[in-house]
Amino acid sequence: MNKKIIIIIPILILISVVMIILFNVSNTDNSTTNSSSTDETDTEVIGSNQSIDSAITGSYSNKDLDDTFDANTSSIITLNGNSINFNGTGATVSGSTITITSGGTYIVSGTLSNGQIIVNSKDNDIVRIVLNGVDITCAKSSPIYVQNADKTVIILAPSTENYVTDGDSYTLNSDNEPTATIFSKDDLTINGTGSLTINANYNDGIKGKDDLKIISGNITINAVDNGIVGKDSVSIKEATITIKAGDDGIKSTNTTEDYKGFVVIDGGNITITATNDGIQAITNATINNGTIDIVTGGGSSQKRSSEGSNKGLKSGNYIFIVGGTLKIDSADDTIHCNNNITITGGTFYLSSGDDGVHADNILTISDGNINITKSYEGLEGLEINISGGTTYLTASDDGINASGGSSTSNNTSMGPMGQNTNASTSNAILNISGGYVYVNASGDGLDSNGSIYMSGGTVIVNGPTNNGDGAIDYDVKFEMTGGLLIAAGSSGMAESPSSSTVYGVTIFYDSSLQANTITHIEDESGNAIVTFAPSKAYQSIVVYSPDFKQGAKYNIYTDGNSTGEETNGLYSGGTYRSGTLYSSFTTSNYITTVGNSGGNVGGPGGSKKG
Repeated sequence: MNKKIIIIIPILILISVVMIILFNVSNTDNSTTNSSSTDETDTEVIGSNQSIDSAITGSYSNKDLDDTFDANTSSIITLNGNSINFNGTGATVSGSTITITSGGTYIVSGTLSNGQIIVNSKDNDIVRIVLNGVDITCAKSSPIYVQNADKTVIILAPSTENYVTDGDSYTLNSDNEPTATIFSKDDLTINGTGSLTINANYNDGIKGKDDLKIISGNITINAVDNGIVGKDSVSIKEATITIKAGDDGIKSTNTTEDYKGFVVIDGGNITITATNDGIQAITNATINNGTIDIVTGGGSSQKRSSEGSNKGLKSGNYIFIVGGTLKIDSADDTIHCNNNITITGGTFYLSSGDDGVHADNILTISDGNINITKSYEGLEGLEINISGGTTYLTASDDGINASGGSSTSNNTSMGPMGQNTNASTSNAILNISGGYVYVNASGDGLDSNGSIYMSGGTVIVNGPTNNGDGAIDYDVKFEMTGGLLIAAGSSGMAESPSSSTVYGVTIFYDSSLQANTITHIEDESGNAIVTFAPSKAYQSIVVYSPDFKQGAKYNIYTDGNSTGEETNGLYSGGTYRSGTLYSSFTTSNYITTVGNSGGNVGGPGGSKKG
């Protein structure tokens, strides 16, 4: 045994050295991102770690990025109505069908009234098809059909307009294929600066059964079913894409491989009008940049489908939003994930017929500008963590809701990796450590079926006017250790933090005050602590501020006016005047209550003070 070990160890060392050399060579190749190389190798350019639980950047090889071509060295395909002329090598013509059988560059121009371009080459071939002003119609199949190749690259020639159109019925093979106007069984890339219009009358617009990458170009898709489908992945770099789809706009569908089934948007301008989901990924959906405008199910003014899903951006496992601008108007959730959502940047304009941003498990917001102008519930997740950014939301029910289980819309409660998304709601957590949060809710403003923790940031809540809900609602505890909290609403179910290291006061009025009536708190020297005018009628208001001092006396005024600068009802600077003294209090304890209420001051089981 010892001799065998002595022999094996040098072999392992030799293998390790060889692997290190190969890895270094690979990294050297990957450093080129804009090469127009035409080498047979297809070196991948990886933007970042592609693990299943982290954001990724699209992988674009030199072949994907290269949109150059030379007419003097390329094969020429000329479409002449019902016939095809071919000048070059690597393809055969049969009537109105041309079959490309070898790798190389093929420049196509002209009109084909009922015909087809087929790619059926070797497994390691790179086929480049240049659309140089074409109008291709195929009545019974895909106008462009890739049966076999390593990778097919469709190049949209500069300053050209290109059209591909199919019929409303296909003659399918034994695999029930093809099923799209442009259909590829292998890797497919589209680049170039020209335009392409796809009229998909049978099913999908573009469908790739491996990786589908769209680098550039101006692409318009009108599809009776899905606009763009990449089974293993869809990656979009800088293209301008307009989709009208009878089903989903963009989707990836691989359900069998953990590291497949993802969608990555790295840039470009994408406009989607879809009957069902706008963008859907089985595993990860990542938005790194770009401008995305989505309308699903007729928009938030419509009733969501009882049979389908009308979500804007949807993923089965993770959603990562790093940057870009998203404008989504959806009959269902605007952003939805069966597991986790992480937002680290971007600008959002969201209008939803259901939830604004919904994660079955964890929703994390560390940066970005989020504007939810309409929703049933604004933010929802079992655990919600807000550490930065600016969030404005309007909700017809709860503003921020930490709870377990799925939303009320069509959705599975089991993620693709087998995770159970229906965790106990007593474990629900709303954790606010930074950022700016403004809530306008007709139901509960901040709601947790478990606990709430606030250690920083600014939170302003315009809560309910009915006594069946409260501006703050939690089932376990609310620990306040930092930040500014102002929450106004009705009094019947009003709650305040259960424990705090920040001094605060909960004020109950004898009757409801009208919308935009100021509550002003100042110290004995007349220094303002807070001047706030809720946007709706209110009978209670919770104020926790680092400006309160221990043992100090404060006066509460109502009505009046302020010359200060107003933002979301909160005034800064200026002079408050003409108010009416309501009451006074001294901060002998961190939690102080003024007035009488039937609510739970200090949280579930908390005391009620007069």
